[in-house]
Amino acid sequence: MATGHSRIRSEPPWGIRMNIRTKILCANILIAAFPICMAVVLAWDAVGALQQRHRTERSLYAFEATLQIGPLLASERGRWAVAFDSEKPLEAATAKPLDDAVAVSDAAIEKARVRIEAAGLSAGPILNAASQMKAARMAARQAAEQAKTARPATIAATTVDAITAANQSVGKAIDDTYRSTIVSSSDLFGHVNLARLAQDMRDIGGTRSASVGLFVAGMAFGPDRLQAATEMTGKVAVLWQMMQQAVLNLGNPPELTKALDHVRSTMMTEGEQRFQSVIDAARKGAPPPVALADWRPWVTPMLNNVLVMRDGALAVAHQLNEESITEAWTQLILAGLVLAAVCITFGIVLIMLSVQVTRRLGSLTSTVVRLADGDLGVDIAYSKQPDEIGAMARAIQVLKESAMERVRLEADQEAQRAAREKRTAVVERMVQGFDRTVSAILSSVSGASAQLSDTAGSMAALAEETSRQASASTAAAEQTSVNVQTVASATEEMTASIREIGEQVSRSNSVAARAVREAQDTTESVRNLAGEVARIGEVVKLIQSIASQTNLLALNATIEAARAGEAGKGFAVVASEVKQLANQTAKATEDISAQIDSVQNATRGTVSAIEEIGGTIGTMNEIAATIAAAIEEQSATTAEISRNVQQAAQGTGEVSGNIAQVHEAAAQTGQAASQVLDASTGLTRQAADLRREIETFLAGIRAA
Repeated sequence: MATGHSRIRSEPPWGIRMNIRTKILCANILIAAFPICMAVVLAWDAVGALQQRHRTERSLYAFEATLQIGPLLASERGRWAVAFDSEKPLEAATAKPLDDAVAVSDAAIEKARVRIEAAGLSAGPILNAASQMKAARMAARQAAEQAKTARPATIAATTVDAITAANQSVGKAIDDTYRSTIVSSSDLFGHVNLARLAQDMRDIGGTRSASVGLFVAGMAFGPDRLQAATEMTGKVAVLWQMMQQAVLNLGNPPELTKALDHVRSTMMTEGEQRFQSVIDAARKGAPPPVALADWRPWVTPMLNNVLVMRDGALAVAHQLNEESITEAWTQLILAGLVLAAVCITFGIVLIMLSVQVTRRLGSLTSTVVRLADGDLGVDIAYSKQPDEIGAMARAIQVLKESAMERVRLEADQEAQRAAREKRTAVVERMVQGFDRTVSAILSSVSGASAQLSDTAGSMAALAEETSRQASASTAAAEQTSVNVQTVASATEEMTASIREIGEQVSRSNSVAARAVREAQDTTESVRNLAGEVARIGEVVKLIQSIASQTNLLALNATIEAARAGEAGKGFAVVASEVKQLANQTAKATEDISAQIDSVQNATRGTVSAIEEIGGTIGTMNEIAATIAAAIEEQSATTAEISRNVQQAAQGTGEVSGNIAQVHEAAAQTGQAASQVLDASTGLTRQAADLRREIETFLAGIRAA
C-alpha cells in the first residue's frame, strides 16, 4: 500500500512533464499574447473602420450623384419651355440645345443609378424617374415638332408637372442615399444635412420658378398655382434659416461661411426680391414686372447660386471621410508594425533562450544521464560560469565526486564481505560433515523405527478391516439369503403375469384380424356406393340433355306461334311455360350434379381412410403376434431364473458359516499388532530427542 502511494506521489503533474524548452516557449507565448492581441484588435478595428468609411464613400458619391440630377432636370425643363414658346415647329437651332440637355440629364440619371447600386441600395426610385422622363419627353417632342397653333394648350404645364413628378422620384432616391450616408458615418451628418438643405432650396426654387415662369410667359396662372408659389417662398425662407443654423453648428468653417455669404448676396437678396415681385403681380392681377426674354437667362444662374453651398458642404464631407480613411490606414499600418515588432522580438528572445539556456541545459541534462548510467569519467561543462547554469554545473560536480566516493566504499565493503564469507565457508563445511554423519545414523534408526511402526499399524489396520469386513460379510450373507428368497417369490409372480399377458395378446390378435376383415368389407361397400353415385350422375346428364331439347322445342314452338299470329297466342303461352319448366329442370339437374360431385369426392376420401385404417390394424396384428412370441420366450427364461435362485439360497448359508471363523482369527491378529506398535512408537520418540540435541549443538557452532 505504501509503495503504491509513493508511486502515485512521485508522478509529476502535467506541467512538470514539459521540458524546459517547452516551458520557456509557453512563457514567452503568454508574455507576447497581450501585445499580439492588442495589435490584432487594433488591426481589426482599423479594418472595420476602413470598411465603414468605404461604405460611407460609396453612399456619399451616390448621394452627390442624385443631388446633381435636379438642376439638370430644371435646365432641361427650361429648354422645353423655349421650344414651346416658338411659333414654328421644332427647329435645329432649338433642338440641338434641347437634345444636349436631355443627354446630360440621362447621363446624370445613369451615373446616379450606377453609384446607388454600388452602395448596395435600391435603384427603383431613380429608374422610375428615368421612365417618367422618357414618357414626358415623348409627349413633349411630339408637341414641339408641331406649330404652336396645333399644339395642345396645356402641353407646357403638363411637361412641367411631369418633370416635377420625376424630380419627386429623384427626391426619394436622395432620401435613400441620405439615410445610408448618415447611418454609415454619423460624424458627417452636419455636412450631408447642409448639402441636402441647399439642394432642397434649389429644387423648391426651381419648381417655383417653373410655375412662376408660366405667368411670366403670359399663360394662365390660377389660384392653386399662386398658392403653391407662395408656400414654396415660405419653404425657401425656412430652408435659409436652417442652412445658417447648420453652418453655425459646424463651427462656421471658412469655406462654408464664404458659401453662405455668397447665397445671401445672390439668391436671398436679388433672387427673392424678384420672385416676390412676380408673385405679388400675379396676386394683384397685374402684368409681369419682368419680360420673358429677361426672365429665362436670369432665373437658372440665380438658382444655381445655392449649389455653391451644396458643393462646398459635399467637398468638406469628402475631405473628412478621406481623412478618416487615412487615419484608419494609419491605424492598420501601426497595428501591423506593432504585430511585426512583437513577432520579431519574440523570435529574437526564443533564439537567445535557445542558445543561452536550453542548449546548455540540454548539455547538463545529458551529463546527468551519463552519471546516472555509471559513467563517472564524464567532464562537467560550464562549472566556471558565474550564473545559474554554472551553479547547476558545480552541483553536478559534487554529485559526481559523491558517486566516486560511494564506489570506493562499496569496493572496501565487498572485500570485507568476501573474507568473512571465506571463513564462514570453512566452518560450514566442517559442520555439514558432522551433520551428515550423525544424520545418516539417526535416519537409519528413525527409518527402521518408522518402518516397524508402519508395519504394526498396517497389521492392526488389516486385522481391524478384516474383522469389520467379516462382520459386514456375515450381515451381507444374511441379507443376500433374504433377498434370494424374495427374488424367488417375485420370479414366480412374474411367471404368472407373463402367462396372463400372453393370453391377452392372443385375444388382441384375434380382435385385430376381425377388424381387418370388417374394414375390407366396409371399403368394398363404399366402392359400390361410389359406383351407384356415378350412375346417378349419368342419369342427371340424361335429364339435362332432355331439358335442353325441351327448351329448344319450346323455342321453336314460340317462333311458330309468333308466325301464326292471333291463332297461335295460346300455344305461345304454353310454349313459354314449357320453356320455363325446362330451364328450372336444367338448373335443378345442375344442382344435383354438383351434390353428386361432392358425394363422389367424399366417397373417395372415405375409401382412402378405411384402407389406411385396415393397414394400421394389420400392422397392430403383426406387432401382437411378435409380442406373443416374445412372451413365450420370457416365460421359459423366468423358469430358469427361479431354479438358479433356489441354488443361490443354499450357497449363502454356507458362506455365513465361513465368515464367522474369519472374524475370530482377525481379532487375535489385532491384539499382536497393537503390542508391536507400542514398541516402535517408543523407539521413534527417543530418536527424535537425539536429533534435537544434535541440531542444537550444530547451531551453536554456526553461530560462533
